[in-house]
Amino acid sequence: MINDKTNLILDKAVTYASNDELKKGISCSLELYDLNFKTFKEWVELNFSDYRLVHRNIYRKKLIELYTSYKLLNIGKNETYADLAGGRFTYVHKIDCKRKILHDLHFSDELKKQMKGVAEIIESSADSIHLPDRSIDCISSHHSFDHFQEDVDIKFVAEICRLLSNNGRCVIVPVLIGDRYLEVTNNESFNKHFDQDADQLFDETATLPGRELSGFFARIYNVVAFRRRILNNIDMDRFEVKILEITMDKKLTPFMDLPCNYMAAKINFPYRALYIRRK
Repeated sequence: MINDKTNLILDKAVTYASNDELKKGISCSLELYDLNFKTFKEWVELNFSDYRLVHRNIYRKKLIELYTSYKLLNIGKNETYADLAGGRFTYVHKIDCKRKILHDLHFSDELKKQMKGVAEIIESSADSIHLPDRSIDCISSHHSFDHFQEDVDIKFVAEICRLLSNNGRCVIVPVLIGDRYLEVTNNESFNKHFDQDADQLFDETATLPGRELSGFFARIYNVVAFRRRILNNIDMDRFEVKILEITMDKKLTPFMDLPCNYMAAKINFPYRALYIRRK
């Protein structure tokens, strides 16, 4: 299936970093993490019964993101869970745990009403989350990390390390690591350049930068930039860190040839997650 409507420049400008490049260039392990379709389907039908209307297909990449963090975090009933830089696509209100927190820069009145009495709402920048040190057991972040501007990605990782409790876990999915370091926009008037090591790319057909809510911006790391900005700012003596490549029944995800993922940029494949756990 040829996509001749979106990401016309972006898809030609960058491809994903190979596993060999990652293994040579990162200071953490690279592993496969396999999801089981049967249990994935059962979870989606239980927690997102309207998925056919909202996502059109059970293989929609957003559903795979959510299930990936759910499985990896394995949130316990006596734990505190926070979905950081989250939004309306969340399972925070479905989890049976001690304390539930949904965080983002801004929330709609509709979402605040939906979460009232179910989960705590925190509105702030991702680099300044108003919670005590070591107060969160499980943290997720779904397809927000690539939209962080300036040095918010660096500071967000620092916040995660500050917030995680003893044995606390975090899953950021996906992390976009390509063969080029790019700052991407689809808005012609967006003229900000945050990291001089990154190439700027304008593609008015690009879906990855999103629209106004995502700031018309996306960051795609290369291995060097990901190590410099992210991995080098995590104390590997205190935290276990992995990059996990997500498969389902041994097949790489997301399934980009399906119509439900047709508009997505190719750099989304293969899905990789950053896993951080306080030792």
